[in-house]
Amino acid sequence: MKRFLLYAMMTAGVLASCSQGENDGLPQDDSVNGGTDAAPILLSAVAPSASVEASTRSAGTVGGKGDANVWSGQRLHIFAFQKDATTGETYGDKITGDKTFFDKIGIAASDNETIVKWENDQTLYFPRSGAYDFFGYYADDALGANPTYETGTNTLYANFTIDGSQDLMIAKAKLSTEQEAALGDDKYKAYSAYTARKGYQPAMTFEHLLTRLTFNIQGAGNEGPENVYVKSIRVKSRNTGKLVFAYVKDTDKGAVFNQLAQEDIPFLYLQERNEKGVMQALDADITFTEDDLTENITDFKGTIGKYHASATGAKPNPVGEALLVEPDVLSYDIEVDVVQYYNKNGGIITDLGQRKKTYPLTLNIANVNPPADEPKPTKFEASKSYDITVKVNGLTDITLTAKLGEWKDGGSIVFDPDNDFSNDVK
Repeated sequence: MKRFLLYAMMTAGVLASCSQGENDGLPQDDSVNGGTDAAPILLSAVAPSASVEASTRSAGTVGGKGDANVWSGQRLHIFAFQKDATTGETYGDKITGDKTFFDKIGIAASDNETIVKWENDQTLYFPRSGAYDFFGYYADDALGANPTYETGTNTLYANFTIDGSQDLMIAKAKLSTEQEAALGDDKYKAYSAYTARKGYQPAMTFEHLLTRLTFNIQGAGNEGPENVYVKSIRVKSRNTGKLVFAYVKDTDKGAVFNQLAQEDIPFLYLQERNEKGVMQALDADITFTEDDLTENITDFKGTIGKYHASATGAKPNPVGEALLVEPDVLSYDIEVDVVQYYNKNGGIITDLGQRKKTYPLTLNIANVNPPADEPKPTKFEASKSYDITVKVNGLTDITLTAKLGEWKDGGSIVFDPDNDFSNDVK
């Protein structure tokens, strides 16, 4: 009898170890397929108020309004790690060890919510046993051409460097409240071949990790402001850190910026998208020299600038793409370079010192007026967009107005530097 019991216990132990460790030997580029019980992975990605034209580098902000809130070919990096099917917690040693089920590229082709198309038209399958958590990130080219992944305490991350044009996003697949209720005690088995056969596939809603600033220029007064052009806009922001995209605890996720002394924080420049979809400086295509200027603007044949102040009372003209910067700060230092070569009557401005000017401005959270149903904000938050309008009266005056726009509504801000002499140019 004792020998029989020992044999039975040994057999059970072998079966358990095979079931639990069935996926441990899988290489990262492999997936279980074949057989009638193999369940394909049909991962869906929900756009985070998202839309952007695909480009080969620095695609710019992922974000839009209404019908424009769609994916359009973004490359999403997707990871899966085994989890405890009884508690729902991701195994930390799977994240930090060589236990990744897979590291794959998914293409979010179109629509707000889309079934991800795996790169090279692969069909991927769940292992026949084991439950998995799915994590993902989108970082444009902020991680470099070939990202190097590093491990922390139960985390996986990559180092990033942003220049203001890259959108950083992460996601983790989660069941909805209704799905959890329907699965009952089996909810911690999601996601697996078992839950896939019940119709529950991973769905990931990507969240923005940066603050979004959009800019406009508007004429004011009667000094012919439409002859004023924006040459450059830049915002001080930390730009390096760790993108933590796989984790056990939610408190560990996100973009962790490196600490820098105030004097070492760089300016990030607002850019535009050229005809090929590549991001470039606002004045990249302006090639004339001041020797090309004529006595009257009607005789000038070149292009002075692309972003001119709207006529007095007209709708502001948008400038470039959105600028994506560090969140969770109390204020942003902004510099705006403007040029004006002709006065309101079209005559050449002969005083060379009056043709160009840089305005230092400060956008402060204390001036933000939140929506009626929200408390007073205490910092500029990730996933929120601020629409900033620069108002000019020729080169003699400038005001700044900012309000929150799409992504999330958090309030509005009006800034009037005419009454603030702390930033006067010396």
